[in-house]
This record gives sequence, structure tokens and C-alpha cells, in this order.
Amino acid sequence: MQKHNVFTHTFLLFLCPLLIFSTGCESNKRDLIMKVYVPDNRPEVVLFDTESKKGQILIEDKNSVFFVMQTSLTQEWAVVSRMPADPEDARGASEEKLLFYIPQKRLVYNPQYGKNAYLIAIEADGENEQVQWIIDDDKTVSVSLKELKEVCIKDTQACTATPAPQTVPDNTQQSSQKTDSYSIDNWLKPGASQDAILSHLGEPEEKGEDQYWDATGTYVQEWRYPSKGLKINMDSDSENGKKSVRSIIITSPSKLKTPESVGIGTDYETVKMAYSDKINADESSDEMIVVGSIYGGMVFSFENGKVKQIFIGAGAE
Repeated sequence: MQKHNVFTHTFLLFLCPLLIFSTGCESNKRDLIMKVYVPDNRPEVVLFDTESKKGQILIEDKNSVFFVMQTSLTQEWAVVSRMPADPEDARGASEEKLLFYIPQKRLVYNPQYGKNAYLIAIEADGENEQVQWIIDDDKTVSVSLKELKEVCIKDTQACTATPAPQTVPDNTQQSSQKTDSYSIDNWLKPGASQDAILSHLGEPEEKGEDQYWDATGTYVQEWRYPSKGLKINMDSDSENGKKSVRSIIITSPSKLKTPESVGIGTDYETVKMAYSDKINADESSDEMIVVGSIYGGMVFSFENGKVKQIFIGAGAE
């Protein structure tokens, strides 16, 4: 399994009343959480709406840009990504993922798994949801969100503790690793938000027309960064709407790398070894290695035995 960047700082956080101002973590009656979001005009803040009150602040930091990556079925939990607001600071910076338990509004840093733990996602098996992350020894571990919630509510002394993690079955571990592999520089991947692109790369040097694609039912626009060797297809549900990454094409002079340290100029055998257990042999050839499939994965194109182009996303519909 690929080790994650040692500078990746991942925090497992959940919210309960401030211990220094409270004698316990009692559960209070509360409105249902309807929405967790980052407003378009305020990327430095994460808000949430309940049935009775909108625009409640979950976290705010003028030096950061936030993106809500995932919420639980109940909307009580959210995985939020944080990056530096300054584009110069953001270049090359590792994405920080935060897990919030929203109703009780307290951020608690839990160091149980160390600063190099890498939060993956919230996974659901029916209504039973678990948070998963990778710890230093490359083991994928999982903790029930229900257990995390109960620890905070029932045990004041354990508000900053989590139950002992259980190892996730191999098929879940492989699936998580497969998803993480389809990224560049640990942040650029299909689904990344428009704000994330602008924060890391700045405004596109060139933009194509915003065109409606019948195959996807979305509006797709190509953002070009020729000086960086990047072309990014961005799509949205409406014309000129807020977009996210659909696919990525990387060519020279890009110096970006996959989590497996593959980039432009990497030789064929190195790529083959790096993705040996993920290569789609039926779709690959001497001039092309397909990881996953052309319907969703990575495609490495070669010239003279070296990577000339990397494509990430869906190449066919």
C-alpha cells in the first residue's frame, strides 16, 4: 500500500460542549440538520442550517479555504477539506481533512492515531456509518460514528477519546486505496471543487466554451493552464454554474505526481510496477497503461517508453 505524505496533517475532530466551560457532554434536544455548506462568497467559513435557524457557523478561519467533501446520512457528520487561502501558500500544500460532529459544536483534536494519519471518508453499510482513515503503518481502520457520538455524550472523561478501531475488511481497504490513487499531488482529482482549483492554480490561462453534453446532462468547460501542462474539464448542472473537476489531462512541462510518484517522463516499467495490481490488462498496450478503466480511472500514454500524457477521469460514457 502506498504511504501518504508525511507532511499530511489529518485531524479526527468531533464537536461537544467545551470541556473547559462545561462539566459534561450532555445531549440536548436540537433541530434536524438540513444542510452543511460553504457559501459561494465566503470560502473561509463552513455553515450549517437546521429546521429553525440558517447560517450557523461551524468553523471560520480567514487564512483558510474550506470545501465540504462529504456528509453522513443524518447530516450530523461532515468531512471538510481545508487549504491555505493564499494561492502561494496553497501550491504544494497537503490537503487537511477534518471530521466534524456538528450538533454539539466543539472541535476536539484526537491524537490517538498520530499526526500522519490520513482520513479517508465516511463509509455507509445501510444506516451503519463508519469513519475510516489510514494510520502510519498503512493499516486502514474504522470507527463507528454511533460509538463516537455515544462516547462524547455519555462519558465526560472520554470526550477526546475514541473506541479502539477495528480493521476494515480487505475489500474496503482496496477500494479506498484505489480511490486515493486517482489523484495528482494529493489534491487534484475528479470531484475537486472550482474553489480548490482556483486556490491551487489561480485563474485559467485559457477557457473553452461552456457546452452542454447530452451524454452527462451537464455543462462542461475546459480550463487550460499551458504553462503548467494542465487541461481540466470542469462541469456543472447549469450553464456558467459552480463547477467541479470532471477529468484532467497532464502533459509537459507539468511536474505533478500521482501518489505512486508517477509523472511525465516516468518510464513504462516503473509505471507498470507501481500499479501492478490495478492495471486493466484488456485495455492496456505497449503504448498505454490503463489503471481502473476508461470509464473511470487513469490512463498513462507513452512515447519512446516514457509517460507523455496522464489522463484522469472518465474517458468514455
